[in-house]
Amino acid sequence: MAKEKALRGVIKRSERGFALFMPDDGAPSLFIPKEALSSAQNGDKALVRKTGERRSRGGGSYDCGAVVRVLERANKRIVGYLNRRERQSELTFIPSDKRVCGPLTIPKKHQNGAKATDAAIVEMADYEKHTGKVVEVLPPDSDIEAMAIMYQYGVTAEFPGHVASKAARLPQAVSRAEALRREDLRNRVIVTIDGADAKDLDDAVSLEALGGGRMLLGVHIADVSHYVTEGSAFDIEALSRATSVYFPDYVAPMLPKELSNGVCSLHGGVDRLTLTCFMEIDRSGVVVDYRFAETLINTSARLTYDAVSAFLEAKKGAGITKPIGKLLKDMERLAALLRGKRIQEGSIDFVTADTYVEMENGVPVKIERAQYGVANGIIEEFMLLCNQTVAKHMAKLHLPCLYRVHETPDESKLADFFEFMQSVGLTMRKAGSLSPRLFQEALERARNTPEELTVNKQLLRLMKKARYSEENLGHFGLSFSHYAHFTSPIRRYPDLLVHRVLKLWMHGQVGERLEKLRAKMPSFAYKCSEREKNAEDAERAMLALRKCQYMRSRIGETFEGRVSGFSNSGVFVELPDSVEGIIPFASIESDYFEYNAKRVHAKGERSGRVIRLGDAAEVVVVAVDISARRVEFAYPGGDRRPRGLKRPKNVKIAPEKAPVKKKRRSRY
Repeated sequence: MAKEKALRGVIKRSERGFALFMPDDGAPSLFIPKEALSSAQNGDKALVRKTGERRSRGGGSYDCGAVVRVLERANKRIVGYLNRRERQSELTFIPSDKRVCGPLTIPKKHQNGAKATDAAIVEMADYEKHTGKVVEVLPPDSDIEAMAIMYQYGVTAEFPGHVASKAARLPQAVSRAEALRREDLRNRVIVTIDGADAKDLDDAVSLEALGGGRMLLGVHIADVSHYVTEGSAFDIEALSRATSVYFPDYVAPMLPKELSNGVCSLHGGVDRLTLTCFMEIDRSGVVVDYRFAETLINTSARLTYDAVSAFLEAKKGAGITKPIGKLLKDMERLAALLRGKRIQEGSIDFVTADTYVEMENGVPVKIERAQYGVANGIIEEFMLLCNQTVAKHMAKLHLPCLYRVHETPDESKLADFFEFMQSVGLTMRKAGSLSPRLFQEALERARNTPEELTVNKQLLRLMKKARYSEENLGHFGLSFSHYAHFTSPIRRYPDLLVHRVLKLWMHGQVGERLEKLRAKMPSFAYKCSEREKNAEDAERAMLALRKCQYMRSRIGETFEGRVSGFSNSGVFVELPDSVEGIIPFASIESDYFEYNAKRVHAKGERSGRVIRLGDAAEVVVVAVDISARRVEFAYPGGDRRPRGLKRPKNVKIAPEKAPVKKKRRSRY
């Protein structure tokens, strides 16, 4: 019998040494025992072949695999702590995040003056022998855990010397020759609406009445491609990053600040180069005509989401003039029309919530769900429409494009979802196939119920991951036949590519150069999708770290939350501020609980008590593991605590906070 073909994918290592292998082609994950990992570490690209074994782990059952060959190393440098081996000259290095790799040996010749108990950055010397060499000893006050995440995911806010020096020499004013060449929009009322602390302002909007109920919407996007030319040092570095990465206390940008926060950012009162999409919209919300133009703008006002939402919701707002106020009211009406049309056509309106972390001197002091107001909705609708219009244009002319695609979910999971809905009392009519309308119906059934966020989470788990593709495969979640990213070229490389192709077409350069770009689109799509996922993982890890640091000082406090998930080992509870922790089943003295993955609940063997998703839960914080980024809860009262943990005394009851329905600004 012929050997089964090896699969290509990514290693996701556990701190206990085993790993899951995630194939690139979307095939089911494989379980990799510790002894079959060879020298592979967390995040490595590898070839893996099935072994024929099958094991259960973490609530799932997996085929087993063994690493054939490591293709690409993820972690060349690692942050952690040094220890002295007893009566030996060698040091032992323990990674701050034990999921990255196991302990490493640091031979004397590679210690570079480091001593036991030092925190250090270590570079891998020999993957097979598990040895490393000290690159840098870190000061005692370093944010070690945050640095470990940066190194683990290959994220940095610094730029190579030649890129940084080129950026430093970049003129911050628009040249007169370039200004004269462009369509001048400086006499129009154009505004930006962004977060109060945003510095990379890449989109501005305008709106004018044309008569007969028609409106002319202008979406003006920073013309980054004018400054980041194909094959330049800026371009090569931007592609290697592919996206900006947003952490609670800082940004690792795709482009140097002289571009991202400077000449490309649409600040008020200064001339800026933009690529504009003008869309003529009729009274029913249909784009009846559109055109593109290279433009010159000078924004009339730099507005914030909070200020605009306050003005539109309470009809008052500091610093908003009468003409700007009228413009905002017109925008609100158009956005409501566009949203209503989009939802009617099947677009899924998920309720999601970003988390806002307030930091002081590197320490999280406040965590809450970020507010989402009417202003966020205005910008989101305008950007969605613009992205859709651009994608249709690219497809119509058969121009090379990176489409933002979202494929239809796996229908085999549909029956389990209906069973879950029934288990939480939200019975739905069964449908033969998955459709955006079915998802929207489920969300409407859950709207304003305690299960609302839980149903959103379950639906999101059914969904496939949106990605970039050179083929137009449509967008299931938005129910769009055509969709591409165009509106954020400062922070996303795919948008920059779409700008580049569109401008070549606008200048009539549709020959060899365009075809060369077409040939590269599959590799661009893969690279950008991979880097986006890496950025999301890094952001998620950093947010989890900050939440753990915040909860470390709250051990012994009691909070009200809701059951948000399960594993074979315990039940997860999410607090109103979005902090999530686990109650291990082993810590519950009163009963033995077993998790039913199909019905998504846990049932007590003795009592018959059922714990369901969305159930209210009062919990005590009993432990925080910074390295594992894990918060541990317990039920207050008589249930025993995990071994080694003392029952909290003088439990402080946190003031009850009603969860507020909030949403995040989507990344279009």
